Amino acid sequence: METIKPGWDLNLASLAGSFDRYFYFGNIYSNQTKMTSYNTMDAYLHHFNAVTAENDHKVASIANIRGMWNFNTADRIVEWAEENNLAMIGHNLVWHSQSPVWLTTHAGSEEPLSRSEAIENMELYISTVAGRYAGRIYSWDVLNEALLDINESEWRQNPDWRAHMRSAGRGLEAANKSQWYNAFANGSVGDEGGSDYVYYAYRFARIYDPFAILYYNDYNDHVPGKRDAIAQMVTDINKQWESDRLYDGRLLIEGIGMQGHYNLFGWMTELFHVRNALELYSQTGARISITEWDILMGGSAANPIEPTPGLLEAQAARYRELAGYYLEYSAFIERVTLWGKADHQSWRAWANPLLFDSSFNAKPAYFALLEAVNNAEPPNISLPAISTEKISGAVLGEYYAFKMTALQNNYAPILWSLRSGSLPPGLRLIGRTGVILGTPDARGSFTFSLEAANATGSSSREFTLIVQ
Repeated sequence: METIKPGWDLNLASLAGSFDRYFYFGNIYSNQTKMTSYNTMDAYLHHFNAVTAENDHKVASIANIRGMWNFNTADRIVEWAEENNLAMIGHNLVWHSQSPVWLTTHAGSEEPLSRSEAIENMELYISTVAGRYAGRIYSWDVLNEALLDINESEWRQNPDWRAHMRSAGRGLEAANKSQWYNAFANGSVGDEGGSDYVYYAYRFARIYDPFAILYYNDYNDHVPGKRDAIAQMVTDINKQWESDRLYDGRLLIEGIGMQGHYNLFGWMTELFHVRNALELYSQTGARISITEWDILMGGSAANPIEPTPGLLEAQAARYRELAGYYLEYSAFIERVTLWGKADHQSWRAWANPLLFDSSFNAKPAYFALLEAVNNAEPPNISLPAISTEKISGAVLGEYYAFKMTALQNNYAPILWSLRSGSLPPGLRLIGRTGVILGTPDARGSFTFSLEAANATGSSSREFTLIVQ
């Protein structure tokens, strides 16, 4: 009997295509073996239009040793995203975990660097990494998991986000402390303090990649207490930014990333908390993304759980309910990203947390998402109206970057393309960011038409770019 090799069914309805009137639908770029096994690459491009590197854009993967930069894999993922018109999500620039000690700590000890040394290192890292990919990254998770898990009682006792940061007055295991906090506190005077590293991180990110949308990303973000702290932090940082000499009318923290790691059983599985969090975050003025979505069936690494029909249906019901909330708040939601493709490839494979099983077959959860979107209220989405009126000039042999802008009624994906004519030699258009970038190598006047398209339709406009 012929053995049927496992593989993805590309005849299934595309997840990205099903949700593209509402928001991006993404997944992770895991290691090369997982990405190239069977027909995974084809399945990725079929189902997803946004990509986050699971590990390869984290700090330890790029700069584990001071002065030694490893961009081989990081570059390859960004290039792959561009070639396939995927929105590239940068994950992440500042985190307490997977972060080398040279950034914040003296070698061979736990003694923090001084505040000035930490500021210098933070700027070095963000300028090098965010600057390298400026215009090519759709959004950056600038800061990841800066806040402790806070319950309602703790928040009522001290409703100030700065009091609930990692290393802010509560005992933590070393692996969970933020050495960024400790270093910024070391040498602070007056109103300065450890929490200042938050503002510095976003300010540097804005300087070195003015095109990317800047996010704060965290888990247990639906939990009352922590939810309120996140909303307050985002609001406070954005208020502080309004007094900065660099303030340009944009928010500094432009997005809140809700990781979306949920469970079928146990603590905080009442999903109305998610809806309440969406409501609160929508009031901050920041957009929202679901950045690392999965739903665990139970079990543990030592005791993997077997997916019974009952568990599969319970998981599907939970995915359906959450998708309903995301669609309800789609006017504020920019992206929904799953944290893994098939169950056996998940970072928590023992819990079977994803939409496809270990043979790449669609689970009831996949069909539950299609049911949710097919039954949803139609979104308020208009044609993307190009708002850029003219393009600034360029200089021969000098690096150039210019962002196109288009307006629409929600955060549905927009894809930019060259409709007619040609860009100056040496320049290219990044489809998902709308940024024209490169180094022109010919003088002259170049006329071309650019198109911005979403699920409803497209608009175009003619531009002339002069290279002197």
